[in-house]
Amino acid sequence: HLFQSFKFLALQKGQKSRLGSSIPKGKTRVQIPWSQILKRDHFDLSDRGFWGFAYEIRYVINDGIKRTAYAQGEIYLRIFKKGYIPLHLTNEDSHFLWEWEEGNQTLKSTTGMRTFVGSP
Repeated sequence: HLFQSFKFLALQKGQKSRLGSSIPKGKTRVQIPWSQILKRDHFDLSDRGFWGFAYEIRYVINDGIKRTAYAQGEIYLRIFKKGYIPLHLTNEDSHFLWEWEEGNQTLKSTTGMRTFVGSP
């Protein structure tokens, strides 16, 4: 199959990012960096969440027939503040409300179900 071009649309909280380009002959995929989608080189906390996307690929198969493929989905983007330490990596944090032991492991959880599992 000879892939010719693609269109990509990303949507999140009213933001739209439309991209399109050709796919080089002999290649089966194209990578789109977040900096192109966001139109900047850094993330903001407001960028986190679900990003819906849709894409269209136009191509020609071996017998010369033109085809178009469509797909859509969601990407969940997590953004952390600088210096953030995930709760699953720390044993002590005031956000843990429950603590219990099972076998030789200590388990801790927050009201948001963020957890720590480790040795006592």
